[in-house]
Amino acid sequence: MNPSFRMLLTIFLYEQSISLQLRNRFLADLYRATESIEQAKQEWKWICQELRELYPKDSKLHIQRKIIQACKLRGRKYPLQYILQTQPFGPLNIQCSPGVLIPRWETEEWVERTMPLLYSLLVPNPVRIMDLCSGSGCISSYISASFKRPHCLHIIDISSKALHVSAKNLLACKQDSSTLDTQFHKVNVLSAKKPMLNLLRNCHAVLCNPPYISPNEFYSNTDLSVRRYEPKHALIAQEDGNQFYKIIASYVFELLKDPLITKDALRLLVFEIGSSEQAKYVKNLFSGSTFHTTIWKDSANLDRTVVVQRT
Repeated sequence: MNPSFRMLLTIFLYEQSISLQLRNRFLADLYRATESIEQAKQEWKWICQELRELYPKDSKLHIQRKIIQACKLRGRKYPLQYILQTQPFGPLNIQCSPGVLIPRWETEEWVERTMPLLYSLLVPNPVRIMDLCSGSGCISSYISASFKRPHCLHIIDISSKALHVSAKNLLACKQDSSTLDTQFHKVNVLSAKKPMLNLLRNCHAVLCNPPYISPNEFYSNTDLSVRRYEPKHALIAQEDGNQFYKIIASYVFELLKDPLITKDALRLLVFEIGSSEQAKYVKNLFSGSTFHTTIWKDSANLDRTVVVQRT
């Protein structure tokens, strides 16, 4: 058989196979979003199941309309997490809302890995933990649900909507009695120097997933779904994506020059990063005898987290 004809026949048979499997026109919307028949089928099951659970009192007709609308939205690359209103994160289902960053599996991994470090902190109870650039509050919710040592949480974001979603997630997760206090602070990390210094001064540990994508990287390499629908302020940072790390490090070093700072303050800083170059940049920010710095890889073998421990 002529090789060119064989290729055309293969393409034709593949397209026919897809056509047969996508006779459900709403499944076709999901296929446009996922470019995978199996993933489209899985999302169809999730949408049907979750929307029925979200609206148990609605009539069958109303549920069908919601499912149809959800599939149409998904066909335009609208995030599935915003449609289903949740995203699994460790043992939790984190509530998701448009305008608030969707939790990622990479963050879940390093938060889980950070737990032993929090337990080992040689500071008096309660451990005071800051969730900096909190977004949905997935980090603080995980800690509240899983960390059994007495602790207090300070949750910080520039977005009122993010803080509202964080509060909902903290309430929804099964808070252990070890969470003694939870405080929410609307703060612009980049410009509110005095409030940030006051908050950092009283914390033992800071867990931070800041905006770290450069503008060029955002518009050239991120997924269309992210560019269209997720909040840019939670993703983009100036100075090649390093702006937040630089500012936070400057606050930390200013505090450490203060003779009144206690030996228990800022014992642990954990930063999510987006590349090996960024990992090296953050590690260099905290170089010197004051800190011990480690870079963690994620399960995809990519540099993902910089762990800074005060010596």
